[in-house]
Parts: sequence; C-alpha cells; structure tokens
Amino acid sequence: MYISKTLLATIIGTSLILSGCNDGNDPTPTPTPTPTPTPTPTPTPT
Repeated sequence: MYISKTLLATIIGTSLILSGCNDGNDPTPTPTPTPTPTPTPTPTPT
C-alpha cells in the first residue's frame, strides 16, 4: 500500500496534536516519538 508523504505528514501531525491535547494537564509532556515508515517492497514480476 502506497502512502503519500502529504498524507503521512497529515497523520503524524494529527496524532501529535491529539497527543498534545491529551497531555494538556501535564506541565512537561513527553514528546511522542514519530514512527519511521517501513518501505514496502515492490513485487518483482516473474
């Protein structure tokens, strides 16, 4: 499945915003590590 960089950035941005809202009560919120996308291997035709 191919995911465009724009969509990936949107998803990461949204999760960062959501996690920031959830950790709003914490004076020092721990930064959420962004997962590195694993490249999907393209199938080689036989």
